[in-house]
This record gives sequence, C-alpha cells and structure tokens, in this order.
Amino acid sequence: ILDYVSGIHEPFFRRLWNCAMTKDWKGLEIQGRMQLLQALVMVSNRIDLEIPPEWFDASEPWHVDRLESLAQKEMSEILVELGFRHVVEASPFVLKGNHEMPGLLAIDAACPEDRIAFEFDGPTHFLYRIGSWRMPEIENGPTQAKRRFLQELGWTVVNIRYYEWAKAETKEGKKELILGKLTEATKHGRLQNS
Repeated sequence: ILDYVSGIHEPFFRRLWNCAMTKDWKGLEIQGRMQLLQALVMVSNRIDLEIPPEWFDASEPWHVDRLESLAQKEMSEILVELGFRHVVEASPFVLKGNHEMPGLLAIDAACPEDRIAFEFDGPTHFLYRIGSWRMPEIENGPTQAKRRFLQELGWTVVNIRYYEWAKAETKEGKKELILGKLTEATKHGRLQNS
C-alpha cells in the first residue's frame, strides 16, 4: 500500500488512510497498530495526515516488549570492542509532536547520529519449506519490510544472519563478519563514529 503514496496514487492512499481512521484504535491488536504507525511514518514527509489524539494516550501500549537474544548481546559487545557507539533496541524516529515510540521498528543496535542500524536476524526472520523445518535462507516479508522502512528513513542497515554468525565461530571471526558487512553496506571500510 505504501507504494501508492507517490504521484497519482496519493488520493487512493488518503482514502485508505481515512478508512483506517474510522476503526476503533483500542480494538486493534498491537500488530495492526504497528502497521498503521509504520505507514504514517513512511508517508509523513510527503503527506500531511490527521492523527487521532487517542493514539497518543500514555496508558495505551506503543510497543511489544522484546527480549534481547544472547546473539544480539554478543553482537553489541563486539560493536563496543570495535569502537562502534550504539544504543540497543532503539527507535529510528520520533513522530510529530515529540511522541516517542520506542518499540516501533526497534533496531537491535543503532548509531542514531550516523543512521547505521545493525540487525541480528535469527531463524524467525526466514521462511520455512512447507512440510519441513528446513529453511532455504530466504528472508520473510516482515524482515524485508523493516529493512525497506529503515532505508526509506535514511538508515544504512547491516543485517547479520544467524547462520553466518554461527559459521564465524570465534570472536575474531565475528568481528571480521561485522566489519565486512558494514563495509559492504556503507561502501567504505571506516566506522564513522570510532
């Protein structure tokens, strides 16, 4: 639907948005809320949309609690050793009116100043073959969408896949993996904030 924002499709997007705004915010499950908020953030620099005031009711949850995995913690420790200053589980944006949404599009390890996001992609980020538990190493839709959203917001996204992490084995191997992925993503080999 976000592809309909530009050009001649903007009126169609506005109609869809207005239809969504007729729904009861409190009746939506958290996934529905997140999808609407993601759409709002993605188009906010191109279209001025009305936001119902109850969306910012402090008593309502903005995010789903996430547990940081052991691999994410290890990745964060290695980033510190490499001199990469970052925040864990960081939000890439603040909506108009300074309403922070810490869990929306939470980045595993982020340097907001340089807009570099490190994402650790565990097994749940990949599709499964039908009828088996084998994964063909194809990213699922939410993982692809999150990267696209972050890139549209001006972030460089570095995805570390769990099977690459396991193959790296040692801490030195994992450092090399992180630096290689960062080099590939930024097209240069220097950490901007070290």
